[in-house]
Amino acid sequence: MIASRKGVFMLKKDVSLPNNLKGKMYQSFNGFIDWSTEITHKLDQYNEGEGSRILIIGSGLDKHMDLNRTFGYNLSNADPYSTNDYMGNSTFIAGIIAGNGNHYVKGIAPKAELGIVKVIDKNQNFTDYRVLETALLWARDNLVNVVFIDLDFNNPITLPVKNAIETLENDGVPVFIKNRKNKEFDFTKYEVKKLHESCWLDNWYKSIEDINFSIPIAVGLASLIRSKFKNISTDDIYNKIDSILISKKSTSNRAKKTQEVQ
Repeated sequence: MIASRKGVFMLKKDVSLPNNLKGKMYQSFNGFIDWSTEITHKLDQYNEGEGSRILIIGSGLDKHMDLNRTFGYNLSNADPYSTNDYMGNSTFIAGIIAGNGNHYVKGIAPKAELGIVKVIDKNQNFTDYRVLETALLWARDNLVNVVFIDLDFNNPITLPVKNAIETLENDGVPVFIKNRKNKEFDFTKYEVKKLHESCWLDNWYKSIEDINFSIPIAVGLASLIRSKFKNISTDDIYNKIDSILISKKSTSNRAKKTQEVQ
């Protein structure tokens, strides 16, 4: 985020959207997609997210036949009665995490419940960190199992927000932060990329390349783990994810060894 005026921050434009295009991005891929195929680890040892409640804090969540959207709250200064997604980013991410597979997209945790706390308005404004703190407290009060903060931060996270995150994690609720470290857990080290086609509102398909989807996939994995192990600690959740996802370092080492063999 970059400061624009006192107390108000402007989010960067969604990196998934080409600069010369406008519209909201949905995961209608001109064919069915199962995001669990993007990782090599077998997930049949887990449930499918039954009983898990995932909260996305971001741009909103549109109604979609592939999303089990069951709860939400609006903390933006947009329409107070709507949690619709004017950007499309969090809706797109939600499909990776927990698409139910009814139509186009099956996510990592297809039977999990999805919720949203909307903190972004029509002009892509994010008010301040007090709103984020309130969203995290709302997650605690609404018995959420997994939290994903779908926001870009260029500034340090404030102490009240850190305390709210720590409170959740002490209760066994992992909090994923895009492009950030959370204590010793580095969510930026994983590498899951896919070449795919994304569908816009006007049904025009555009190929998008080299987007790293590791964080929403990790969020979905956390839901699977929480669904199977009810009393697991956040440290153990992160460690299990660490054993499933491939780090960038491992990828580069594997490529280096392949080059040496050739």
